[in-house]
Amino acid sequence: MEEISFRYAIVKDAEMLSSLASETFWDTYRNDARLKHKHIKNYIKRAFNLKKIKSEITEQNTIFIIGENKEGQIGYSKLLLKSSENSIMGNNPMEISRIYLRKDFWGKKLGATLLQKCF
Repeated sequence: MEEISFRYAIVKDAEMLSSLASETFWDTYRNDARLKHKHIKNYIKRAFNLKKIKSEITEQNTIFIIGENKEGQIGYSKLLLKSSENSIMGNNPMEISRIYLRKDFWGKKLGATLLQKCF
């Protein structure tokens, strides 16, 4: 199995992360018969634009973890510390808000590895 490394995103990663998030979201949902392509594309424009990603990276209670191999980024996760979701309880709650892999890495158990890095 190829070597994968993980790191926290920094502001200079915003453009790459915007592109990665858009790509992985599109690949995940584009074949879902319940969703229209125009709605997916509109969501991508709102949720993953460069300004929004830069803002999220700099938020104190938001952490992005980027998975990489020798060719580049393979996926990412977004964690929300001190989550305010009603279903998340505890003294120091954390929410895994997003976790996505590039399509080429689906089925290789790397999602489980990325999930483990979140903890």
